[in-house]
Amino acid sequence: GVPKLPTVTEVEGLARLTPQQLEIKWLRGRAFDALWRLEGVIEPLEAPAIELLIKSDLALANVREAIGLGEDWQLSGAGRLEAVCRGPLRPRALLDCLTRGEVRDASIVSAAAAPLTDATGRFDYDLLARRIDLHELTVRLGGQPLAVHGSFAHTQPAQLDLAATGAVDLQAASSWLPASANRPLATGLIGVDLAIQGRWPKPALTGRIELRRVNVQVPGLAQPLENIQGTAEFAESRMELRELTMRLAGKPLRLAGTAAQLDAVPVFDATLAFPDGALRCLGQWRPQRVAIDRCDLTLPASRLQLSGELSRDLLGPSQLAVRGTLELIDMARVPLADFKTFDPATIRGPLDVNLRYQGRLNDWS
Repeated sequence: GVPKLPTVTEVEGLARLTPQQLEIKWLRGRAFDALWRLEGVIEPLEAPAIELLIKSDLALANVREAIGLGEDWQLSGAGRLEAVCRGPLRPRALLDCLTRGEVRDASIVSAAAAPLTDATGRFDYDLLARRIDLHELTVRLGGQPLAVHGSFAHTQPAQLDLAATGAVDLQAASSWLPASANRPLATGLIGVDLAIQGRWPKPALTGRIELRRVNVQVPGLAQPLENIQGTAEFAESRMELRELTMRLAGKPLRLAGTAAQLDAVPVFDATLAFPDGALRCLGQWRPQRVAIDRCDLTLPASRLQLSGELSRDLLGPSQLAVRGTLELIDMARVPLADFKTFDPATIRGPLDVNLRYQGRLNDWS
């Protein structure tokens, strides 16, 4: 909502009143410990409409409470506002306000989140259209630079037309998100060169993201994915992973594939390669589950086919059907294969497999 204005003090000005209008030559007052200037006209008096120009230069620290930041947050930097408001006041107020603002060297610091510093740029806000346009906005989050420009319309649904370039520290960015037990914990950097257009929450992405030494701890997965590096490219409703490399439980992995929006359902085709084997999966990315149409696991002496549904949070109920030919010695080659009751290297010979598993991914039953 609109910030609650404090008491305005030190009010002075000059106005001219006629039977037809009130002309405000100039009016000054102090609010947020800053000087505000106003000029304009109100006419006609019997059915008043206004056209006013409001200006101020202010220290951002003085508006911390007005914009809803608590005492544990520190806001600093300088700002400038200039607003033009036009429209009738009767029979009901219908104002069209165009606001132009500028921030310089702004920072938001709190023990609860990584510091957001060095914010500089300009913005325009259209009250009737509920749209904000960002111009040359640069900021550092966790010390990493990010530049954003474009527009955001706070409509139903919200409309985005933004471009972002720079770098994002994943640990710093996650500190600004609500806590969630099911969200992966990630560290490292991603390079961003993206255009974001369309309706929220599913805008179209165009451009690329570069992962730089990213580590991810996925809930329900015993070992973290480490040293993830590679590129994801976006074009219209399609994403392509270009040879992401990583390590899992000390083993090197390579991931490549595509995801696309077909008939409103996201589908994917991905291949995970590891020493002496590969897993290729085709499926659908649904709101709560990943539907596996077919996965082919290829090992030196084994061929297995998998299908089913996996919970997206890895802790919910999942089911998986497995069939094919398995040489047990091959299972020691699969990442995360953990055999507590026998050593697969001591048992040889092929097995015909036709199994169905149900339960949590980390606790099959």
